[in-house]
Amino acid sequence: SGDKITLTITIELIDGTVLQAADKPVPFRLGSGEILEIIDTAALNMMMDEQKLAIAPFQRVFGNRDMGIPMDSILVFKLKRIANGE
Repeated sequence: SGDKITLTITIELIDGTVLQAADKPVPFRLGSGEILEIIDTAALNMMMDEQKLAIAPFQRVFGNRDMGIPMDSILVFKLKRIANGE
């Protein structure tokens, strides 16, 4: 952990409804708390250009925060590692 990487991230509901499209690269430092824990954990061993899915219930990711979507939703995070380092 501690490495800086860049991902593209798409967040969808389990039915395919897109909540956030992967239109901007997201740089962050692994293990730093800069990004949602589910993304940080999924990205730990990703290689360059690797794609990964992380699926979790809404409440595991956001707790009881009101995000404008049903709290019983299942979220799908589509990740792709596009860069290493600074």
